[in-house]
Amino acid sequence: MLVFSDIRPKTAFVGETVHLHCGSDEIVIPRVDWLYRPSPDVTAHFIISAGNPVNGDFNGRSNINGTTLIINNVQEEDSGMFICVEDTRFRIEHRVNLTVQGKLSD
Repeated sequence: MLVFSDIRPKTAFVGETVHLHCGSDEIVIPRVDWLYRPSPDVTAHFIISAGNPVNGDFNGRSNINGTTLIINNVQEEDSGMFICVEDTRFRIEHRVNLTVQGKLSD
């Protein structure tokens, strides 16, 4: 059973490190899968599967800490929908819509 939870917006600037959290800090989730969907007309695909990074879009820039997806040196083309799926019997999805903007002015 798949249960859709929420969509949270997140904005970052080019070059920053982003931390995308899955679910709630109060609930312990044993493991999550992270998927990435760059645009609505593209099928989502795995970034993190069974707790392990999958090669692809982020060229070694992504990592996972617990259930938090960490992406270093984000670029504008990294914008899109990130989907976390809890590895529980309910398979709850949490979505983060990341928007990466040009460099912050000095």
